[in-house]
Amino acid sequence: QRLLEALAAAQSVATDHVAAEAQAAGQSGKQIGEWIHQARVAAVSRSPGFTVGLAG
Repeated sequence: QRLLEALAAAQSVATDHVAAEAQAAGQSGKQIGEWIHQARVAAVSRSPGFTVGLAG
């Protein structure tokens, strides 16, 4: 269930908007991809059930 929630959160990122923001900031190529990656990581970190640390 948590993996599905994380996937949904990552997929909810409006990558076209993130890419436009990155381009407006002078980024291109792989840098835009990094912005998108960071946006997806942030979205997953805000998803229900997300915890930081190791399971044990």
